[in-house]
Amino acid sequence: MAHQKGIDTPMAGRSVRLCAMLAIASLVPVGGCYSFGKQSRNLVEIQLREQRTENGELRRELQSAQTALAETQHKLSMTRRTPDGTEVTLTSGVSESLGSVERLELNSLLSGGLDRDDIPGDELLSVLATTVNKSGSAVQADGTLAVTAFDYSLPAENQKVGHWEWNVDETGALWSNGVVGTGYRLTKEWEQIPRSGEIVLHARFVGIDGRQFDATRTVTIEVPFVGPDAS
Repeated sequence: MAHQKGIDTPMAGRSVRLCAMLAIASLVPVGGCYSFGKQSRNLVEIQLREQRTENGELRRELQSAQTALAETQHKLSMTRRTPDGTEVTLTSGVSESLGSVERLELNSLLSGGLDRDDIPGDELLSVLATTVNKSGSAVQADGTLAVTAFDYSLPAENQKVGHWEWNVDETGALWSNGVVGTGYRLTKEWEQIPRSGEIVLHARFVGIDGRQFDATRTVTIEVPFVGPDAS
């Protein structure tokens, strides 16, 4: 029986099988490398996601810490000690104005005698004291306020006809934003009845930073009625 040359011979068959095996063997490493590379990329992506998550948490913690620090600094900035060592908490927005205070003024129109009892004479003293900045604008500030009234027509030992003081907490309640005048507004009864129509007022404002501002003004009053039994 004749054989087709080059195909059915044993040598040729072995060659074909060898070539096939070599071709299959050559494909195995390629598939293995592809699988390994895919797993490596997945691992890197997982690590990157974990790193981004961790970075996000760190940023949130940092923001929280910065917020807490800002609140603490704000509270510290709003706390001061008075010259006698007493610690006080400043009113919001007022502490910033303290540094701009240049002087203390006594309003000439809104300071003087006041009559409310329909009896001749001013039984009350009205005062408007204002802390102002360099441009002359009223600025509210934290501090203590003291006002003293003198009637120099009286004997030396009796010339002080009134003295009043307000602490840091109390001055805030005195502040008034009026159409005519703005400042610390107060109304007080005389501690001693004046005998003269001219009263000298002296006011002193001491800021919580220790700075002192003084103002003096002479005001006119209608001398209060004094009954026959008054000494």
